[in-house]
Amino acid sequence: MRPELREQWLLTVALSQLGHGSRLTSEQDPTYWLFYITNVVDALDEEQSELVRFRDGGVMRIASYTFKPEAVRDQWLFTLPQRPGCNRCVTDRFVDLVREHQLTGFGFKLLWSDELAPAAKAA
Repeated sequence: MRPELREQWLLTVALSQLGHGSRLTSEQDPTYWLFYITNVVDALDEEQSELVRFRDGGVMRIASYTFKPEAVRDQWLFTLPQRPGCNRCVTDRFVDLVREHQLTGFGFKLLWSDELAPAAKAA
């Protein structure tokens, strides 16, 4: 295994063992894989977030996010029960780990910060 892939592989093994998800490998080429997040956390503050709903009340889309700080404080990565599997969220501790070990193949977008006032959120 190439050295740069070894750290990514170890990270996915560790996250799998912690119950955050599972590593899925391509049948065509085992050097390609993805990590499917199964850690569902009820972390979305629905009253402070901007949600687009279906007629039946289900969540179609989350236009802006506000999280419950206590719910995300000890998390690494998670998905939300409002849209399980659709919204893959990671915390600063995960981003810091990826950057510290110079892992590639990740793209991050800031959804929310507990340092920003609700009025300063970007949509």
